[in-house]
Amino acid sequence: MKILVILLSLVVIGLVIYFNRNKKNIESIQDKRIEITEDVEWDELEKIISDFDTDLITGKQNITDFINNNYSNFNSDFLSKIDLNNIKTEFNNYLTNVVLKKPIGDKIKSLNFGLFESDSDNILCYVSGSNLNPKDDVDWATTQEYFPKLYLELSEFKIINKELKKYKGNISDIEQLIINGFMNLVIANSIMEIDNVTNNKNLNLGSGYDSGDIFIIREN
Repeated sequence: MKILVILLSLVVIGLVIYFNRNKKNIESIQDKRIEITEDVEWDELEKIISDFDTDLITGKQNITDFINNNYSNFNSDFLSKIDLNNIKTEFNNYLTNVVLKKPIGDKIKSLNFGLFESDSDNILCYVSGSNLNPKDDVDWATTQEYFPKLYLELSEFKIINKELKKYKGNISDIEQLIINGFMNLVIANSIMEIDNVTNNKNLNLGSGYDSGDIFIIREN
């Protein structure tokens, strides 16, 4: 009996040592992440994220230049490999499939393309609709009279999210600039496709993180 107790004690001690070492290894890896310390006024960020009147190439360059000019510790080289046309294709295919499966009712006045981080470490997009205009209620996007619960996992966003994990500190602003900025650009450059798929040229269009601001891309 005493031998069994000793053996169990040794096992417990071994497990404690094992988990402590793993915890230290994880903390060591996290400590190697690059610290982002720069603070930029939200008005400046919002202006860049809301620049809807540009083509994909120009808009992407504007976002990249802004990041390079304001965040000295952030390496934006990977953004050159991000293909916004690929995001646009995946987005339009997604919306087409959603509308085919669940048509948008005549009472829907506004569409929101929401963004959130999934459990699989990627940024997912979804579409929801409201009977309200943004002018009617600032919380119009939360009413969700149209909510098919179908989600879009963009391959380019997976690459971006992986790169963002290399940093710590004030990284949320950069995430907004890249993810929300790119999403807004794609939507703004897909107006014709959205109108054709929904068969409605009068829909208000917005996009944003569930926990943040909704950017109004088109308002009627």
